[in-house]
Order: sequence, then C-alpha cells, then structure tokens
Amino acid sequence: MPTPILLISDAIDQPTGLARISRDLLGLLHANRQVLDIEVAQLGWGYREEQSFPWPVRAMRDRDEWGAADLPKCWWSLYGNRRGVVLTVWDPGRCFSLSATAADSPVQLWGYFPVDSTGINGALSGPPLVALQRYRRVLAYGPWGSSVLRKTLDKPVAWLPHGIDLEVFKPITPDLREVPAGSCKVEDESQYSTQLVAWYTGHLVGCVAANQPRKDYGLLFHAWKIMGERDPALRFWLHTDDPVRHWSVPQLVEDFGLQDRIVVTTPESVRRDGDLAALYAQCIVTIGCGLGEGFGYSAVESLACGAPQILIDYAGGAGLVPVQAWRVEPRSWRIEGAFAQLRPVCEPYEVATAALQAIAWRRKEPEVVSAWCRGAVEAFSWKHLGGYWLSWVARGLQELRES
Repeated sequence: MPTPILLISDAIDQPTGLARISRDLLGLLHANRQVLDIEVAQLGWGYREEQSFPWPVRAMRDRDEWGAADLPKCWWSLYGNRRGVVLTVWDPGRCFSLSATAADSPVQLWGYFPVDSTGINGALSGPPLVALQRYRRVLAYGPWGSSVLRKTLDKPVAWLPHGIDLEVFKPITPDLREVPAGSCKVEDESQYSTQLVAWYTGHLVGCVAANQPRKDYGLLFHAWKIMGERDPALRFWLHTDDPVRHWSVPQLVEDFGLQDRIVVTTPESVRRDGDLAALYAQCIVTIGCGLGEGFGYSAVESLACGAPQILIDYAGGAGLVPVQAWRVEPRSWRIEGAFAQLRPVCEPYEVATAALQAIAWRRKEPEVVSAWCRGAVEAFSWKHLGGYWLSWVARGLQELRES
C-alpha cells in the first residue's frame, strides 16, 4: 500500500510564497507517486474549498494552534491508522503545538523550514527549538538557514532550495505599440494593464512584497522618495497581497508624495506568473524590503527576469544576490517578537544609493547586467532541482519503511 505524505502549510490556492512551494512540491510528488509508492494530500491554512486538485486538500480550522487539533482528524479521515509522513513547510515557531500532536500519531515528522532570522546567539531558542527537536528529518532552504539550524540542534542539517519556472520568469521585451499616454496612476484596479507600467520601461523601480511586519515598507518608501528626488524620471511599482493591513500603502504614498509616480498591483489584478514576470522584466531594478528571508522569491524572480535586486545583507536571501554592492549592510539591530528574533535596521539613503548605482550600471551595459542576473539563478530551475527533491524524499521513505 502506498505510503501517505500529508503536507501542512499555506493552502495551495493562496497567493503566498509558502503556497507556491506547496503547489510545486505536491505537483512533483504526485507526478512521481508510482515511482516513490506514495500518495499525497494537504492540510492547508486558508484553503477556500473553491477549487479541486488532483490530490485531497483539507481546510485548516484550528488557526490559533496552526492546525494542531486538525491533524489527528485529518489523518484519520484520509489514512486511518496507517503509518506515513507529515511534511510541514512552515516557520519552526508555528509548528510547536502541531509537533506535539504529531507525537501521538502514526507519523514521522519532516520539516522544510524557512529560517529568516536568528536569536541573539545565532541560533533559535524557546518554542521553535522545542518544535525542531521533535522532527525526524529537518531540511533548510539554503546554506544560511542550514547554519542556523545546525547551531540550534547541534548536528548537521542538510539544505535544498526550491525552484521557480525559468521558462516563465525570464527577460521579456515589452510591447509598447499600444501604450497609453498620461500618468501611470491606476484609479480602478480592474482596468489595470501591464501596458500602463510598460510606458516606464527603463525608469521603473519595483518591489514585490507581502504586507506584513517583516517587510519594511517604511524603509522602502523612504528610499523611493530619495531616489525620485535624485532622478525625477523614475516611477515605482509595488505588488502586494493587501494594500492595507500591517502597513497602509495609501498613507505611505501620500506621506512620501508619490501619488503620481506609483502603480500598486495585487494578485487580483496580476493573476498569472507570466504577467508578474512581464512586470519584473520592465523594471530597471527592484528592491527587496524584507528584514530577513528564508529563500527570497522576489530576488530570484527579479534576477531571472534580468533586473538587479537591492536587498538587506541578512539571512537566506542575501546569498542569492551576485553583487556585493547590491546588498545593503545593516547599521544596527533590534530584537522583536515572542521568539526574540534579530532584525536589521538600515538607512534609507544607503538603499537608495545602492539602487541608483545599479540603475546607472544597467543603463550603461543593459545586456551585461541582464545576463549576469539571469546566470546567478540558473540553478533554481525546477527542472534541475526536481531530481534532488525526489532523492531526498526517497531516502526518507526508505528509512521509514525499514524502521
């Protein structure tokens, strides 16, 4: 009988990075289910139950404990008392109660952890540490995350990046034949068109970031204001899941005086990866405003589309950027949150300066810069990474079946 694998993370119909990882991994495993002798399903945070997928998806009801109460009921309804694997794709802190519940179930815990910060001693402590110690297999996104988890658990921790579709995210020459004249400001988002942004190709500075505390929109908008003052031709594009949540984008636009210089898009207006890639490709540079990334989707996507990204030299995302001048050094640090996470503090002027220098280089040698960016992320193609993932899963299944 096939071995069940239940993946727990953001639901695959959500517009988040974790949801994309879930879709890609479940698709890969489902396509190779006969070779691996497995069946797959998901317990998904935020699942709206409006779409059907080739594998079962169950909505997470216990949001307070990140699915801890849902796990036994979900497993029993799908698999009864069969042995199998629960694979979480979540921050360690979210898995504290879930990992305790799994200990009483007929499952092995595997974790793929987006470590985006450390504690004050370069490791994780408190509930994240306790959760990690309950896992049979621990996998990091990259070398930085592996080093943090290794110090946390005092043992070696493997790492394996996930990928993107480099056939979708690639340099694209925009079609400017039907570009309307006038401002790029979009009053009615339902009328949004990439052509409005295409008008500013060569002058567009982008950012793709969820609206959450870990994304420093204040730093981003301050840097944009400085850039706009130094180069009046520049225009700005922000792609966010929600313009008003932790940060109020309309207020930031008004406070920094960017009303006629910015386009804001959401997943409702840019529904396909191909449309998002077209927008990246029209940017002369992008800025990553995250205060620590486990992987850094926006960095890989921007580079794949030929646009340099400026980001903070901290956590996993920094290792993706091939030019040191594109990584902004933190000027100070702060400790935040229930788990005492270390977060960087940067100067907006330095972010703006790094971006303007990248713009100057790209305007001077556009083909060289685009090729440099593209080459830096060629290894992140799923066509290249798929085999490594199947090997990692196969080794774990062999250990499970022999135990």
